[in-house]
Amino acid sequence: MSLNQVYLSYLATHPLATKSATAAILATLNEGIATSVSGFGKGSAVTKKMAQMLLYAAFFATPLSHLYYNQLTRIFKGKLTWKLKMLQILASLLTLSPVLSAAFVSWISAINMQKKETLSNYRSAIINGLKNNFWLVYRSSAITSTLSMAVAQALVPTELWVVFFNAVYFVLGTYQNTKMKLKAREVRDSKEA
Repeated sequence: MSLNQVYLSYLATHPLATKSATAAILATLNEGIATSVSGFGKGSAVTKKMAQMLLYAAFFATPLSHLYYNQLTRIFKGKLTWKLKMLQILASLLTLSPVLSAAFVSWISAINMQKKETLSNYRSAIINGLKNNFWLVYRSSAITSTLSMAVAQALVPTELWVVFFNAVYFVLGTYQNTKMKLKAREVRDSKEA
């Protein structure tokens, strides 16, 4: 049995666990690549952030996406007309995309902050992160989501959508995470200068 067949077998028998493991691996790679490219952090801080991204992907983003896309495919079942496909994309853009964008920005803002002593520091970092990065992340997510959903509707079986979107968002997330880290490093360096 090929690796692909084994993966698809696990996906069929343990869909959420398989999707979560896939997302966790991709999120860990995302953080490692973004940190290396941006030069933001060293040593154990990198390992800790990679573990934090693993937790985010495996236990928040993937279960939410899994449940959401299950509901979406139940609502929009059967052969979809062009209008229903557009409505499905719009539903995703107006519901899941903003939630995941806000969660991603909040999580990245929290794990990238320098001083983590108090709850108000976390609150400030998350609010600043959302003010500075939410629309950037949401806009790129909305564009990517629209294109990805159109491709998924045409070419990807619905049970593979979360895996497909994980792969797409690995690329987008790595880009966004790197950009946010470079921006945070610029701010930090300007304060130190």
